[in-house]
Amino acid sequence: DCYITGMGVFIPEGFGLKCFTQVLQNQQSQLKNVEESSLGKQCPIKVAALIPSFDYKTLLKEQNDSKLFIDHAYRIAFRAPVTLQISILTGIEAWQQAQLFSKKIVPERIGIIIGGHNTLSHYQYSQVDCFRTKPNSFLPS
Repeated sequence: DCYITGMGVFIPEGFGLKCFTQVLQNQQSQLKNVEESSLGKQCPIKVAALIPSFDYKTLLKEQNDSKLFIDHAYRIAFRAPVTLQISILTGIEAWQQAQLFSKKIVPERIGIIIGGHNTLSHYQYSQVDCFRTKPNSFLPS
């Protein structure tokens, strides 16, 4: 059996599952049609939203109150690309929701899935035709 016990979300509107839930409930998204010139003429993407700047350490502190944990997670990725910082933050959020910081579970029973087309560069290119015909839809990776 497989269960989803935690989820981490980072969207243009903000960080966290609560923010994501509010965006869905209010049916408001920052996704919008973009001009060719803003992304470059060769880019097939017609719908996008800008990820706002954020303070990585502040968001880490919101996820865990252990100074040792925060310092370690900060040192690992404070100079890393934004995409990696976001992956770490959302992974920590999911871990926290699943209560894996406080519960002992056999490591072999834990799996982590990090979603997003930026984890594998070929995914983006495989979706070009889909974006051209249906810019608001995508296939799962």
